[in-house]
Amino acid sequence: MKVFISADIEGVTGISNWSQANHKERVYATYAKRMSEEVKAAIDGAKAAGAQDIVVMDAHGTGVNLDIDILGEGVTLIQGFNGHPDGMMYGLDETFDAAMMIGYHSPATYDGNPLAHTWSSSRIHKIVLNETIASEWLLSAMTAAVRGVPTVFSSGDARLGEHIKALHEDVVFHPTFSARGASVVYTHPDESTDAIRKLSEASLRKRVSTMSVPDSFRIEITFKHHVEAYRRHFYPGAVRTDDMSVAFESADYDEILTFIAFMMV
Repeated sequence: MKVFISADIEGVTGISNWSQANHKERVYATYAKRMSEEVKAAIDGAKAAGAQDIVVMDAHGTGVNLDIDILGEGVTLIQGFNGHPDGMMYGLDETFDAAMMIGYHSPATYDGNPLAHTWSSSRIHKIVLNETIASEWLLSAMTAAVRGVPTVFSSGDARLGEHIKALHEDVVFHPTFSARGASVVYTHPDESTDAIRKLSEASLRKRVSTMSVPDSFRIEITFKHHVEAYRRHFYPGAVRTDDMSVAFESADYDEILTFIAFMMV
């Protein structure tokens, strides 16, 4: 069995402040370690279910957060972003049997995580995919789905779990904390890693179905400043829908991913 794991940090147990996700801040080390430990738990669960080939994408910030010494042997780790449109799912292809997402978070506009955002917290107000508020989870899960790979397990804030259930209720999910406004509520991190280990194993044994793929896609990105929207509406095929937003349509999801990648430049 071949399993792909994409890992972020804004959904690890108890994270509540941007300094905890910023590699330049001293407190970051605690949460980077927690990120590695939660990924290790998913790896252990996957191995227990029979996975023999596990690839992990370090998908937060610079893409250099995970400690391979914690992840252990028998794992291939991808670190650093090279500009490929697959972004947080770089390295995934049709040969994988399942995908997992660890430490993911609520999308921009959601009150469920003090760090809720989609792709860029400083530049993007929201992203809408086919009339649904798009999280990084949705964009990643669709990347897997178009390649025929089911997303079987995910972890992150409780509001993300609600978001996922509305999109594909078969996905097994572990809530790492709940939040309202700037406050988070959570239990000991060891309890989270134990749950992630058990549920990731169970998800692979459950044989979760692949999320359905629509016939066509329409994505609209609303920026926080009109200057960003104006500059980016010159992308071939893009349409400026209002002063702050740019939209793009295609039947090919890879073209949607390429559009997103160039909107982030």
